[in-house]
Amino acid sequence: MFRVFTASVRMNNESNMTRDTWKWLTGSLVLPIIDVSAVLTYSFLMSKGREFGYGNVQCYLDSPLLIGIAVAAPLFAITLINVIFYLVTVYKIYSVQRLRTASLSSTTPDFNTTIYIKLSTVTGMFWIVAVLAEFLDSEILGFIALLLNGLQGLAIFQTFVFNKRVLSLYSSLWKQPEV
Repeated sequence: MFRVFTASVRMNNESNMTRDTWKWLTGSLVLPIIDVSAVLTYSFLMSKGREFGYGNVQCYLDSPLLIGIAVAAPLFAITLINVIFYLVTVYKIYSVQRLRTASLSSTTPDFNTTIYIKLSTVTGMFWIVAVLAEFLDSEILGFIALLLNGLQGLAIFQTFVFNKRVLSLYSSLWKQPEV
């Protein structure tokens, strides 16, 4: 969504798509390799060469530092990036909505609220509540996080699959006369 609302020029030629595909593929492989390598290196050094951290009886996340390296740091980085992209996208939507005429803006607040909720669901913003629940050791926040993250799939399904457009397509398909 960030790219949809922030791109000033859209170029969809094949060389750009190929370059972008390789860029995203490289990032999706290199970043996890860095994370796993950090865990392996730390485990190997701390055990004086006896263990690599994976495949032992004990969990490889046996220290707070390893939990930070393998779980907390990537989760924090992805959440931070998503929050930044979300805020920029909301700002761009808001900027476009301000340009509308006064006659069209009467329905804008409800529509924008719906868009913002859908965007926050897709970007995984509700994980922030889960992290806060763990950090604050709050059962109430934990329950709220469970509900929000559990219903995330349902919200995504409703937004992208079970919507008016898709229902009307199915409706027109079912109403066609048999040949």
